[in-house]
Amino acid sequence: MTESLQQEMEYWVRRYLDGEVSLRPFQEWFVPRTWTVDAVGAAQAAFAYEIELDLAEYSNGHRTEEELRELLGAHLRKRGVGARQVSP
Repeated sequence: MTESLQQEMEYWVRRYLDGEVSLRPFQEWFVPRTWTVDAVGAAQAAFAYEIELDLAEYSNGHRTEEELRELLGAHLRKRGVGARQVSP
């Protein structure tokens, strides 16, 4: 994963958490953009895998959207990236 993709993912997660985009546009960006992320190595792709798992758990009804937002925010905080959470 390039630094650019890492920054793009952080940007899009922040936009979703800040209420600038809804979940659908976020997913529409994320899925095709990270489709081949496994080609770069697991350590570099960890952020993408975390998001992918969270989205899958949400899509399968194992998490609420509020829980999804909390998880995504935790991933950003773990990376030192700020996000203010706004209710949808």
